[in-house]
Amino acid sequence: MNCRNLAVILVVVFIVILPSAMAVGISPGLREVVYVPYEDTKVTFWATSAGSGDNAPVKITKSGYMDDYMEPNMTEFNVNEGEQVKFTVNLNFPGPDDVRPGKHTNKIIVTETRTPTGSVGGVASVAGFLDVIVPAGDYYVEMAFVAPDTEIGSNVPFEITLTSYGRKSTTVTGEIDIYEVGESNPFDSVSFQSVQIDPGEKKIVTIPWDPGNISAGDYSAIAEIRYQGVKRSDIKKFRIGDVSAKIWKITGTTVSKGDVAKLTFYVESMWMSAIEAVNGEVRIDLSKNRMESITTNSINMKPGRDKDNKLVAYWNTRGYSTGTYDATITLRYGDKTLEEEFQVEVVEGGIGKPILLGIALIPIIGAAAFYFIQHKKKVEEELKRLEEEEQRKLQEEQRRMQEEQRRLQEEARRKYEEWRRWWEYYYRRGGQ
Repeated sequence: MNCRNLAVILVVVFIVILPSAMAVGISPGLREVVYVPYEDTKVTFWATSAGSGDNAPVKITKSGYMDDYMEPNMTEFNVNEGEQVKFTVNLNFPGPDDVRPGKHTNKIIVTETRTPTGSVGGVASVAGFLDVIVPAGDYYVEMAFVAPDTEIGSNVPFEITLTSYGRKSTTVTGEIDIYEVGESNPFDSVSFQSVQIDPGEKKIVTIPWDPGNISAGDYSAIAEIRYQGVKRSDIKKFRIGDVSAKIWKITGTTVSKGDVAKLTFYVESMWMSAIEAVNGEVRIDLSKNRMESITTNSINMKPGRDKDNKLVAYWNTRGYSTGTYDATITLRYGDKTLEEEFQVEVVEGGIGKPILLGIALIPIIGAAAFYFIQHKKKVEEELKRLEEEEQRKLQEEQRRMQEEQRRLQEEARRKYEEWRRWWEYYYRRGGQ
């Protein structure tokens, strides 16, 4: 006696001995159906009630290998005390390429959706078994695909497990296409040599893929196998490397006393896609156990050394002495942090930044003024042209309206003359 038949007997005994604990049941406890490709089959069960009184609400659910192809004709109904309610499970069998040979045990579950009076447990539930027997064909191979996460710089050891359920040996070939997440075209692929597999045999095929110098990031892979004109595929996501970044340059670390230091941190991302909400915190050691903390702006950090990958913090040196100050920046990106130490030097001011800035801006202001004058002239000419064009269109419209008015007047005169001649003719004939 196998374990499944023993389970059926125990369920039946439990229903008989403890009716107050198990208020619902299903009959028969086991049904067997032989698979026929593309055939629709109906299997009958009965839901029963004991110890729940009348109108016990029950729900029908299902589970198992053939779950996608089973559908009860009704899923919720009431069962009276001592009554049997008939329901059917509709089996819509798929084609032979979509089912594995063998015996597939499925469950049809009857659950009372209220707690029975006097029950020693919770909601009562019992399952009947529906076995679908799929005869073995000549060829049937299933695949299981694994795409593991891998460190940057290492080969990705893709793995395909092949299992043959057919009656004859066959040869399996295939390949794996690799995609960037969200892309529809693969950027690389790797194939494996033909594999001979015998009936009932399981083989594991390892296909190493060298990612080369691609960036760390999330990728997806689609594995496809082929045998006897049949194709099967599976898709998996995997990660190469990890989210990482570094600060490759810091500017603005020398500032005149009393000025505001603009500290700029240039960041490089080693991740293949943008990382959102990246920011930093700058801490400047003022000695005597005093620390000043400054928060940078927040950016969406793009891959590589993008020109927009920079964080800025402003430190007002007013009130501080000249000298060298130790500082630390803490970079926060995703769920990671990175700390880097640097120094800020406060020096005595020379002619002062405002004067230097004014001198530097003289040629820029001159160029801007020249551009403004030229641009203003072009704008005025364009406005004049548009005004003349609008005036011309308005005059054309007026002429068109005048011509339409003359045409309507002429049409009215013509109609009047026709009417007048008709009445003259009418009266000459004496109104007849």
